[in-house]
Amino acid sequence: MADDPAYAYWTRVKAAIDAAEVDRFAVEFEWPTCHRKKCTSYHGDPVELFRLWSDAIARKVHDEMLCAAVTDPDETDSLPG
Repeated sequence: MADDPAYAYWTRVKAAIDAAEVDRFAVEFEWPTCHRKKCTSYHGDPVELFRLWSDAIARKVHDEMLCAAVTDPDETDSLPG
């Protein structure tokens, strides 16, 4: 497994996964809150929660593989001081 060239990317992929973030409001809105039968109100969707996380992880991994945005961020554009 260690001989596989793709394995060299694992540390970057893992770092990107760990850096993934989701908006707290979006998570709170989609978190299931009610399990009563025949409830007509909207009480969140676990499938949407999973989509939020998987999209965030995919974005971070994409950015990392594109330009090492997590493991080697470009800080030249930051403001001085």
